Amino acid sequence: MTALERYNKLPKDVQILIDDYITWFENAEDCFETLVSIAPNKECSIRALLEAYGNYQHQHLTIKEKLEGIGISDAEAYQMGMSQLIK
Repeated sequence: MTALERYNKLPKDVQILIDDYITWFENAEDCFETLVSIAPNKECSIRALLEAYGNYQHQHLTIKEKLEGIGISDAEAYQMGMSQLIK
């Protein structure tokens, strides 16, 4: 069975996940290639920074979602967190 035949047999929601997987991968690769073209010979540094940024953003947004789930807005969390840092 070909990959396309396997894809066509999947439920629509799984097909959409696969479509999104490919789209996001291609978008990420396009961004990376653009950055490398701006700063040639810095591929390793760019990749490390992008991976760190992606991880930090993911963690931040995951925690933000949890805080909003318990009734603390983004603005409130920021104000309280900064107050704690500068006490």
